[in-house]
Amino acid sequence: MLAGAALGSRIHNFAILFVAALVLHFFFDRLPHWEYAEVELDKMGPKEISFFLFKSIFDFSFGIFLLWLFWPKLGSPIYVIFAVFVSLLPDGICFLYLVIKILFKSEVKILKKFYNFHHLIHGPKHKKSLFWELAIEGLTVIILLLFIMY
Repeated sequence: MLAGAALGSRIHNFAILFVAALVLHFFFDRLPHWEYAEVELDKMGPKEISFFLFKSIFDFSFGIFLLWLFWPKLGSPIYVIFAVFVSLLPDGICFLYLVIKILFKSEVKILKKFYNFHHLIHGPKHKKSLFWELAIEGLTVIILLLFIMY
């Protein structure tokens, strides 16, 4: 979300923004970062799904708060909103795939292919260090905020 806002504050071309926001999303997905869940949603129980939703809503709300806080520095709102939307699109498509899979017990082939690609971008599963995941995310947020402010 913040990466999209940073792009939208500097780039005022929808085609370039679209490509840049998607590329940046997948670039940041390659970096070790905190994940909402260690297992897939369709393998979770109600308690785990509730906690997953809480973490997702908290993260989204924090992003909205940062956007609100730095809104005067962001420039043209139409480009910022567009870039934020595009930067969240890959996760939204994955979420749509999981919702259809869980609620309707069905899989849409193209959504499944995208989900698998997105999952592959995250890299191999290995023992992660919460400290380094949070440190990388914190550093990324600081760099993006500096990019927006100056």
